[in-house]
Amino acid sequence: MKHINPLTAGILQALGVVLYIFILVSLIFPLSQNFVVPTYGGVNFASFFVLLFFSSSVLTCGVITFAYPFQLVLKKNVKDAVAVIISMGITLVLFLAIISLIVFFTGKTTLQQVANLQSTHSEDFYRQKATEAKQRLEDKKMMYENNKNEVSPDVKTINIEPQISPYSIDINTGEKTLIEP
Repeated sequence: MKHINPLTAGILQALGVVLYIFILVSLIFPLSQNFVVPTYGGVNFASFFVLLFFSSSVLTCGVITFAYPFQLVLKKNVKDAVAVIISMGITLVLFLAIISLIVFFTGKTTLQQVANLQSTHSEDFYRQKATEAKQRLEDKKMMYENNKNEVSPDVKTINIEPQISPYSIDINTGEKTLIEP
C-alpha cells in the first residue's frame, strides 16, 4: 500500500466520519417521523434500536478512524499513526466549528420555519382529529335516533319500570308476566 501523507489521511478520515454521520442522520430522521416502536410482552424496543444504531455507528466510526493508523503501527510507523489521528481530531474540530457557525448565522430562519411548520402540522393534525371525533359522535347520535324504537333481536323481554312494577312483557308475544323476587 502506498504511503499517504498523515495530514491528508487525517483530513480524509474526518471527512469520511462527517459524511457517514450526515448519511446516517439523513436516513434516520425521515424514518423516525413515522416510526411506531413495537412492543412485545410490554417491552418497548425503542432503547434496543437506539443502542443497536449507536453500537453499529461506534464500530463504523472506529474503523474509519483507526484502520489506517493501525496499519501504520503494524509497519512500525507509530509517529505517522499518531500524526494521522491528531490531524483527524483537529479536522473534526474545524468541521464542527464551521458547521456550528453556518447553523448559527443561517439557521435561525430555518429553525423558525421548522418550528412554524411543526406548529402548523400540529394544529392541522389536532383539528382533523377533533373533526373526526365530532363526526363519530354525530354518527352515534344518528344511530341512536334511528334505532331508539328498535330492540336487538337477542333481547326477548323488557322490564317495564322494574323499581315500581314487578312485571315484564315478552316482545314477541306481548304477554305480561310477573317477575318472581
